[in-house]
Amino acid sequence: HMATMYPDLKFERIPSDSPIFQKGPYKIDTVEYSPETKSRYPEIRRAYLEGMKIDGEYRIIYSPIDIFAGWQGDKHPLSCMYMPDDSLKLGANIVSYFMTH
Repeated sequence: HMATMYPDLKFERIPSDSPIFQKGPYKIDTVEYSPETKSRYPEIRRAYLEGMKIDGEYRIIYSPIDIFAGWQGDKHPLSCMYMPDDSLKLGANIVSYFMTH
């Protein structure tokens, strides 16, 4: 449990101008979600990630919306997930961020 490991840190929503979305291999402004995600979170249009900062940088990233399901390349309309193309782009940007920060 993250609260046990890092009792002084809290998850915060990562803003859309973060390098995670803007400086990786892809510029990510909006993403496509599965129909189930759209029904659960009708107000979101951008990628939704939360992070914990350690020494001023995000070191732990969490998504309440499934990224991995999109990596499988299948469209699961009843899953709360990013659609495959955007899921892969988001994954590439996260890896790029951790390799450069």
